[in-house]
Amino acid sequence: MVAVSSSASMNPSALTLGETPISADQRLAAMELVARFEQAVDRRDGAALASLFTEDGCITGLMQARRTDLVDFVHVDRGGPPLAHLTANHVVYSDGPDVMQIDYVLLVLALDEGAPRILRINRITDDLVSTQHGWQVRRHDVKPFSADDTETR
Repeated sequence: MVAVSSSASMNPSALTLGETPISADQRLAAMELVARFEQAVDRRDGAALASLFTEDGCITGLMQARRTDLVDFVHVDRGGPPLAHLTANHVVYSDGPDVMQIDYVLLVLALDEGAPRILRINRITDDLVSTQHGWQVRRHDVKPFSADDTETR
């Protein structure tokens, strides 16, 4: 997997030695998929969420679920507080024209009487593949994030 910064896609000289550029269309597709993913979770729409995964897709890490379990997985959380998932720091990698990975930080907010509060901050890694249905998630890996997080790819 190869990382490309936003500035690198506009300025090829900004690439680190060995990095392969990805297209703006690929980067946009990855971030659009993440946005649809988070909106489905916020609406607690398990069917919409499942449609974003490949047939063998899964959630790993802090949460565990297969695509086939996502409708029930999301439904269980229907009684919880309202959510607003906000993502930041997207870094998109490529491993060929049909495979991408996107890393980002996820802020999950609970909206209590108009005053949002952070429930958790996670580091997310999504493995994306190009399918006949467009880009889909093969694996959504959720790990805790901390200020001491020095893990590198």
